[in-house]
Amino acid sequence: MAHLAVVITAFLALGAHGFIWDPCANYQCANGGHCTAPADAPYCDCPVGFTGTHCTIASHIGKRIVISRDPCVNYHCENGGICTAPADAPYCLCPVGFAGNRCQSTLV
Repeated sequence: MAHLAVVITAFLALGAHGFIWDPCANYQCANGGHCTAPADAPYCDCPVGFTGTHCTIASHIGKRIVISRDPCVNYHCENGGICTAPADAPYCLCPVGFAGNRCQSTLV
């Protein structure tokens, strides 16, 4: 009976297909952002000073308004790369298997 309990527990922990799906596994957040996925809908929780879908937009806080500009607007990353722009200098964060300044190269 103990063996059956271990098997059932392992099945529940691993899920029906042998793994637990993590909606944040392939969702990249830039500039210290942290992926959160309530109801399996991932989004980036951005640190102070950054905003945008993947925390790539630097926010400059003024006295009365927040001025945001996105240096990544015209800097396009390939193969699922995400543009980030600390100090207004855009570059791409490449997913596993890709490299290059715009993630254009496949790693072998």
